[in-house]
Amino acid sequence: MRAAGIGTRRGPFWPCAAILFFGVFLYGQTAMVSGTITRRNGEAAVNITVTIGGRHRLTDVRGRYRLPDVPYGRQTLEISEGKRILFRTSIEVKGPSVVHNEKLP
Repeated sequence: MRAAGIGTRRGPFWPCAAILFFGVFLYGQTAMVSGTITRRNGEAAVNITVTIGGRHRLTDVRGRYRLPDVPYGRQTLEISEGKRILFRTSIEVKGPSVVHNEKLP
């Protein structure tokens, strides 16, 4: 004899378990965001700080940056030089590798 509610029908447990599993799976995903930052005249923006999702890196001599482990979802991209913010926008991180190039105003 089975106890009432155990194995006899699907209660709210399965939908809740599925939502929890997929929510944790999506929450834990991160991406590599990379790209190139250039100045208005087309020259590489060297030693500029690029910040996305709490991670930050300096651009190299070609204006390139690579930020690992950026969480999926809408993130704020901020480009700064010293303490001066040069540019801020929102990007959507939704794949394992995202390329985002930006030309400074």
